[in-house]
Amino acid sequence: MLRDTGSHEVWGCPCEKHIAALPRHRTISAYVVKKIIEQLECLPRGWLE
Repeated sequence: MLRDTGSHEVWGCPCEKHIAALPRHRTISAYVVKKIIEQLECLPRGWLE
């Protein structure tokens, strides 16, 4: 995790080139999950499973 302030957490890839802001909600829509996966594109396939 890169930052932990406000209503989102900011996470980055191991390559340090990609970042994604994750909302702090009990539920996150499928659209938001899809966008996070797209933003962290260098992570290996299946990392979320």
